[in-house]
Amino acid sequence: QVHFHKYSGLWVYREGQLIVNGEKGNEVVFQGDRLELDYRETPGQWDRIWLLDGGANSSINYAIIKNGFFGLQTETWPLDATADTTNTNLILKNTIIQNMAGIGLFARNYNIIGENVLISNCGSYNVGISGGGSFEFTHCTFANYWNYEERKTPAVFISNFYEDIFGDKHTNNIGKANFTNCIIHGNNDNELSIEKNGIGTL
Repeated sequence: QVHFHKYSGLWVYREGQLIVNGEKGNEVVFQGDRLELDYRETPGQWDRIWLLDGGANSSINYAIIKNGFFGLQTETWPLDATADTTNTNLILKNTIIQNMAGIGLFARNYNIIGENVLISNCGSYNVGISGGGSFEFTHCTFANYWNYEERKTPAVFISNFYEDIFGDKHTNNIGKANFTNCIIHGNNDNELSIEKNGIGTL
């Protein structure tokens, strides 16, 4: 059990590596530190797990990540327009991400393999992909029935470009974005959105 106070999170910086090895029925749980009944499923209690700039392969197996702002944020250094994604790898298996006030899984210039993952009920995207990288999801469910306020974003968003903090647009190639035997569903009419800058691949 890993508990975070308000505004806190877990930051894995350059050359850092995150290995989470839970077991079925004994998952590693990341959540806030308010344990009262009223906070059991309340989003936005803590910040995020942030894998920044890679350098080592990370893996998460049998985890529950809930009630934060972002579940997982994976990216290279945001101002690096020519990011090398060779070593920015995450294997995500048998994991639940739910009740995030913002995004469940955010990826920018990263390589992710996801198997048997459930991401549900987020205030914005369940999965938000921008920039480059490679993404393979198998036997995953992305279901968004967020009911705290109106949600105008789709459950899954994929784009091969992003804007940095200065408003400059960067385009990187997405080698693959495969969703095999996956469910994308929610209470909006459109739960999948793809945006492509013509100078990059997607």
